[in-house]
Amino acid sequence: MAVYETVLVVGHTRDNLFQLVSDVRRYPSFVRWIKGMRVEREKMSADGFDLVAEAIVGFQGLTERFTTKVVAHAPSATVHVNLVQGPFRRLENSWELTNCEDEAGTRIKFRIDYQFKNPLLQMLLVTNFDKAVDRLMQSFLEEANRRHGEQAWRVVEIKRV
Repeated sequence: MAVYETVLVVGHTRDNLFQLVSDVRRYPSFVRWIKGMRVEREKMSADGFDLVAEAIVGFQGLTERFTTKVVAHAPSATVHVNLVQGPFRRLENSWELTNCEDEAGTRIKFRIDYQFKNPLLQMLLVTNFDKAVDRLMQSFLEEANRRHGEQAWRVVEIKRV
């Protein structure tokens, strides 16, 4: 079992960040290790959407496919991801975006809880997980800057369980 949580404050608006995080079809264009993304089913609603998507991920010479259910809720600016099928015993992650009350910008809370079925993969990822999450956050922040203009950001908190 591995749980990782980080909180960042970013100068971008909550709506722009929600649009970016919920745009899963475009992840392969800005997250290097996501080699492909195929949406299998999608259900739109007035408040957001839920979809099932298959991702192809390549990391350190390994390639894996997995399918997740993604639920994006615009009014609360949240995106929740749960495993449907793949090499994980468990995979859950969430993005929670809130407006900062004391300063301009948005607070991003990113949480991931995962466990691979294969102990070797689990050990490999755990030893590199901090770097992987740092790269993931950097990819999203760079894409936000590319789409909406460069903004400052800072890490507020990091938790590893």
